[in-house]
Amino acid sequence: MKLKRVLCLIIALSMIVLICASCNGNNNTPDPDRKGQIIVATWNKGNIWSGDIYEWVNYFYARYYTSIQKGEMSTNDIVKLSVNAYCLVPLLEDYLKSIDRAVSEDAIEFGVLQKKIDIEDEYSEEGGYNYWKDGIGVTDDFIYEYVKYGIYNSAVREYLLEGEDVSDEKLIEYFNENSMSYATPVGYIFNTALCEVLDAADDEEWNTAFESAKEFIEKAKSGTPFSDIQTQIKEKYKEEDGYILVPYYTTDGTLTKVDLDNMPKFDDLDKYIEELEAKYTEKGMDRTADKESDEYKYYDEYLFYVYQGTVAYIFRNKLLEIGETYGTPIQGPNGWMIVEYDSYNSNPWASFEDVKDQVKEDYLASIQDDLLNDFCKQLLDKNNLTYEDVEFIPNTETTSAK
Repeated sequence: MKLKRVLCLIIALSMIVLICASCNGNNNTPDPDRKGQIIVATWNKGNIWSGDIYEWVNYFYARYYTSIQKGEMSTNDIVKLSVNAYCLVPLLEDYLKSIDRAVSEDAIEFGVLQKKIDIEDEYSEEGGYNYWKDGIGVTDDFIYEYVKYGIYNSAVREYLLEGEDVSDEKLIEYFNENSMSYATPVGYIFNTALCEVLDAADDEEWNTAFESAKEFIEKAKSGTPFSDIQTQIKEKYKEEDGYILVPYYTTDGTLTKVDLDNMPKFDDLDKYIEELEAKYTEKGMDRTADKESDEYKYYDEYLFYVYQGTVAYIFRNKLLEIGETYGTPIQGPNGWMIVEYDSYNSNPWASFEDVKDQVKEDYLASIQDDLLNDFCKQLLDKNNLTYEDVEFIPNTETTSAK
């Protein structure tokens, strides 16, 4: 369950009670400067009090609320997570300094700003950042520590991965266990480029993008490498101008034999599109409607089937030779697509050597959390962290010892 759904259930959570269950003797003489607080852990730097981890507990309680309710996590787990985070912030900071990887204050301040903006955007309807902060029961100071914790974890993880010596034997073992991930469907491999249309209701924009796509096709037909065409299109349709889909669709793709066999078969492409338009007109498609409406979704769906059907028609009828670009822009949900036939894949299975770099990247990604967790555990053990036997009760305004 997302945090947004949980906030309504715990919006009243403003304080956490930490209760000593067995105390081990450490809570018999409370610090007069920490009224009502109890010791939750000890380490090389001394005692860790309930007030030290109070906001971490609030945060982790909200984050893992559903897991707690399902019995997948205990409140004791929340206390330990909170103690660990509280300790790891300074420990990881010191470690990064020791290996000349210190994180600048500017980077942390930027991270804090970005985190606040993200929270503000996500909870804009409910009250933004202040709503989230009050609902969780944390302060601006906590956000600063939380962001540091995330940045330090990422920096250490990256450093550990750099130093990880991975043998070919390990990589081959991982490759064999995940061979399906590196299989390429049997079928037609084709390269695509998109001349994006931002407003599907604007005829002039459609026409302009169509003419642009035709010009790029002519360049490809005249011998310009398709990769150069893709680069030129990305330069013309820039993200800062709103064309965010161009990089995603100006890439390589695969149309498998299974997909081709299951697509509608027809001999007349113009007739197919005409019948498709009639079908969706009857359903009520409307490109001028609100984009969240069913009418607009029908229009979007119609354009998808136009594109899919056209590509299927091209390859089923073998209208292209390898290395050839289709002579007409193909209309799709996001603009005009340009298609080049790259190759035909008859062997789905990749060899280890062909995908070795990707296998290594995937393997490291699969072990990165374990590497970091093991490192953090060793760091905490080295600093003699021990936990008191405590539990907490949410939604009360005092902190006391049993």
